Amino acid sequence: MRVNNVRSVYPSAPVDQLAKEFADSRSYMLIVEVEATQFVFTDTLTAAIVTARITHDIEPKTGPRSTKADQPHVIQLEKQGGSWIIKQIRAR
Repeated sequence: MRVNNVRSVYPSAPVDQLAKEFADSRSYMLIVEVEATQFVFTDTLTAAIVTARITHDIEPKTGPRSTKADQPHVIQLEKQGGSWIIKQIRAR
Protein backbone atom coordinates (compact mmCIF):
# COMPACT_ATOMS: atom_id res chain seq x y z
CA MET A 1 0.00 0.00 0.00
CA ARG A 2 2.80 2.33 -0.97
CA VAL A 3 2.30 4.48 -4.05
CA ASN A 4 6.04 4.60 -4.77
CA ASN A 5 6.13 0.78 -4.96
CA VAL A 6 3.32 0.82 -7.51
CA ARG A 7 5.05 3.59 -9.46
CA SER A 8 8.27 1.53 -9.63
CA VAL A 9 6.52 -1.11 -11.78
CA TYR A 10 3.80 1.11 -13.32
CA PRO A 11 5.28 4.59 -13.93
CA SER A 12 2.09 6.02 -15.44
CA ALA A 13 -0.21 4.73 -12.65
CA PRO A 14 -2.82 7.23 -11.37
CA VAL A 15 -0.82 7.95 -8.19
CA ASP A 16 -3.14 10.65 -6.77
CA GLN A 17 -6.11 8.28 -6.97
CA LEU A 18 -4.08 5.39 -5.51
CA ALA A 19 -2.75 7.52 -2.64
CA LYS A 20 -6.32 8.42 -1.65
CA GLU A 21 -7.53 4.82 -1.91
CA PHE A 22 -4.56 3.54 0.13
CA ALA A 23 -5.02 6.23 2.80
CA ASP A 24 -8.71 5.31 3.18
CA SER A 25 -8.07 1.53 3.30
CA ARG A 26 -7.11 -0.96 5.98
CA SER A 27 -6.19 -3.48 3.26
CA TYR A 28 -6.15 -3.42 -0.55
CA MET A 29 -5.73 -6.62 -2.53
CA LEU A 30 -5.40 -6.68 -6.29
CA ILE A 31 -5.88 -10.06 -7.95
CA VAL A 32 -4.77 -10.48 -11.57
CA GLU A 33 -5.99 -13.65 -13.31
CA VAL A 34 -3.96 -14.01 -16.50
CA GLU A 35 -5.92 -15.41 -19.44
CA ALA A 36 -3.28 -15.17 -22.17
CA THR A 37 0.20 -13.77 -22.79
CA GLN A 38 1.80 -12.80 -26.10
CA PHE A 39 5.51 -11.92 -26.22
CA VAL A 40 7.12 -9.58 -28.75
CA PHE A 41 10.87 -9.82 -29.31
CA THR A 42 12.79 -7.47 -31.62
CA ASP A 43 16.38 -6.19 -31.69
CA THR A 44 15.39 -3.10 -29.73
CA LEU A 45 12.34 -4.18 -27.71
CA THR A 46 11.12 -7.00 -25.52
CA ALA A 47 7.45 -6.60 -24.71
CA ALA A 48 4.39 -8.60 -23.75
CA ILE A 49 0.66 -8.17 -24.05
CA VAL A 50 -1.33 -9.84 -21.28
CA THR A 51 -5.09 -10.29 -21.23
CA ALA A 52 -6.34 -10.65 -17.67
CA ARG A 53 -9.28 -10.23 -15.34
CA ILE A 54 -8.54 -7.85 -12.47
CA THR A 55 -10.35 -7.91 -9.11
CA HIS A 56 -9.97 -5.31 -6.34
CA ASP A 57 -10.70 -6.47 -2.78
CA ILE A 58 -10.67 -3.40 -0.52
CA GLU A 59 -11.25 -3.22 3.22
CA PRO A 60 -11.83 0.43 4.11
CA LYS A 61 -10.88 1.87 7.49
CA THR A 62 -14.60 2.52 8.04
CA GLY A 63 -17.61 0.98 6.37
CA PRO A 64 -18.23 -2.37 4.66
CA ARG A 65 -15.65 -4.37 2.73
CA SER A 66 -15.81 -3.89 -1.04
CA THR A 67 -14.96 -6.45 -3.69
CA LYS A 68 -15.03 -5.16 -7.23
CA ALA A 69 -14.56 -7.57 -10.11
CA ASP A 70 -13.54 -5.56 -13.13
CA GLN A 71 -14.06 -6.41 -16.73
CA PRO A 72 -11.20 -8.03 -18.63
CA HIS A 73 -8.14 -5.85 -19.23
CA VAL A 74 -5.20 -5.71 -21.59
CA ILE A 75 -1.88 -5.04 -19.86
CA GLN A 76 1.07 -3.90 -21.97
CA LEU A 77 4.46 -4.74 -20.46
CA GLU A 78 7.95 -3.73 -21.58
CA LYS A 79 11.24 -5.18 -20.40
CA GLN A 80 13.66 -2.46 -19.28
CA GLY A 81 17.00 -3.83 -18.17
CA GLY A 82 16.21 -6.79 -15.95
CA SER A 83 12.70 -5.63 -14.98
CA TRP A 84 9.26 -5.73 -16.56
CA ILE A 85 7.45 -2.36 -16.47
CA ILE A 86 3.71 -1.84 -17.00
CA LYS A 87 3.33 0.60 -19.88
CA GLN A 88 -0.47 0.65 -20.01
CA ILE A 89 -3.56 -1.02 -18.57
CA ARG A 90 -6.85 -0.65 -20.40
CA ALA A 91 -10.26 -2.28 -20.25
CA ARG A 92 -11.03 -4.71 -23.03
